Amino acid sequence: MKIALERCATARCAVELMGQLAEDYGFLIQPFEVSYGTQAGGVEAYDDAGEALTISDSLGETWIFHVAGGAKNVTKSVWAGQKVPAGQIAVISNNFIIGDLPLEPTDDILFNPKIREAAKAKGLWDGEEPFNWNYVVGFDAMTFHSGEKEP
Repeated sequence: MKIALERCATARCAVELMGQLAEDYGFLIQPFEVSYGTQAGGVEAYDDAGEALTISDSLGETWIFHVAGGAKNVTKSVWAGQKVPAGQIAVISNNFIIGDLPLEPTDDILFNPKIREAAKAKGLWDGEEPFNWNYVVGFDAMTFHSGEKEP
């Protein structure tokens, strides 16, 4: 993020640059940041293995940026950015909030072009349903548990 803030004058530029850097170099979580566990139905998952950021600029634009690990031999990281519409707010309370992604990036939604391929390679998305970042890349916070016991 620091590099993007140093090099970019707009929030959109920062999202594009952070996305490109994530694709080129990958996203690495901090040691001891991840909680391993399972979701409902025994689906293995990990909590806190991504970042959700907001970036605003002097022109009045605000963007949400999400990044997470990628898929081996596909992409080093997946990422998405969504512009917050003028006059609205976005609350990121320690979770991903970007929803459905269009088939191609738009003026208001940007993402790694290999995001769908990566999700299929990791078994996170079947390609049939709409691609919803929160459901595919995020985890189900309502049923996530860690430790040895089922809730």
